[in-house]
Amino acid sequence: MTYYGYEDLAINQGRAIIEEAKKRFEITHAIAIHRIGALEIGDVAIWVGVVSAHRYPAFDACRWILDTIKADIPVWKQEYYQDDSSKWLSNNG
Repeated sequence: MTYYGYEDLAINQGRAIIEEAKKRFEITHAIAIHRIGALEIGDVAIWVGVVSAHRYPAFDACRWILDTIKADIPVWKQEYYQDDSSKWLSNNG
């Protein structure tokens, strides 16, 4: 599969998502990375890390960040199938 996106827009929206997570949850830091380009099945496409004094706010923030990225960041993927066909999906596809 191949991921496509508008990098500058995605970075700006990603920063806003992280800042909103800091307001919503008791966390001190967070980072998220969404890979763009060709990936193999099983490769990590999105990575989220959260720092908090307690695990439950970190878990909640991580889930919220991931769900919000998938809903709001302009990323699309093109999946390729064994019959040589392909299909475009939105990030939340």
